[in-house]
Amino acid sequence: MRYFKGNNYNYVYHKILRTVLKNPDFIGGSTMQSRKIDSNYREIVGITFVIENPVKNRIYNSVRSVDYDYAEKYYNFLISGENNIDVLAEDYPKIKEFVNRGSLPENFSTLYGPRILDQLPNILKLLKEKPTSRWATINVLYREDKKIWDAKTTMEYPCCMNLQFFIRENKLQLVVNMRSNNIFSTVCYDVYLFTKLQSHVADLLKIKTGKYIHQINSAHLYGKDYERAKSTIKKYDKSGVGINLDSQVDQLKKLIDKNYLGKYNKSEIDPKPYILGKKLGMGFNIGNSIKYLSRYVSNSGLKRYNEEDLLKSIHYILFEIKRRSIEK
Repeated sequence: MRYFKGNNYNYVYHKILRTVLKNPDFIGGSTMQSRKIDSNYREIVGITFVIENPVKNRIYNSVRSVDYDYAEKYYNFLISGENNIDVLAEDYPKIKEFVNRGSLPENFSTLYGPRILDQLPNILKLLKEKPTSRWATINVLYREDKKIWDAKTTMEYPCCMNLQFFIRENKLQLVVNMRSNNIFSTVCYDVYLFTKLQSHVADLLKIKTGKYIHQINSAHLYGKDYERAKSTIKKYDKSGVGINLDSQVDQLKKLIDKNYLGKYNKSEIDPKPYILGKKLGMGFNIGNSIKYLSRYVSNSGLKRYNEEDLLKSIHYILFEIKRRSIEK
């Protein structure tokens, strides 16, 4: 299971795309037969990502440009509960491929909108009466959808399995469970749709929007998208927003672990009053941070430009941030 977290989707998306491309669990050929799909793929089985501010639900990359005009039209179509895709097909004819019934019954449909709208009134009633409930689930994948397995059809087998709403700290959190997501293409639209839905439900409940949690069983990338995925990451890195600091964060974590297992753990003196104390904390933390920064640039016989001094300085800054959060 891989886990990603960020304040906005733009950061999270590029981090996941990089991981699936460069560090997948599996590389192989597709078993899907319903449509002509590139046989090469990279896949991670089990990804969870959290967007702490779901209002920031867009990605910004000129290489991987998402059609948010279409996404907004599709959201409005979804929230209307409409079952006739012709409304969207006028501007986006390709969408008809994903709803073509073929040999399936005439009234057969896997569109999310009617399914969500059918169950939403009960969800609202439940959460108003029992705000801490764990029952507020909406099923998107139905038992009868398995008819698609043996049918001659290009209709999409629902990628979303279910949604679950939680009210915690008077904020609405949404957990979305996906059986499958194409990390380069469709996931961006799913995140946009479901975060919009989350905000809509929060408005109906007259509460604020909380975290958005998106869980994917098969997070995959097809071979036809490899080069564009690489270019997308390259563009993001060049933008400055996407400077990859993973290895530096890992270095800092190792230093922190070393300190806790070392001097803090072995010391007979409790360091908390010095680190987190109202009277001593600020001077102790800022003083030590400055000390290690000075040591980094000095010629006092110690190793100059020692990266560990910078990491120690950051560690004390983090202590001060923690102290301030407690003080507030």
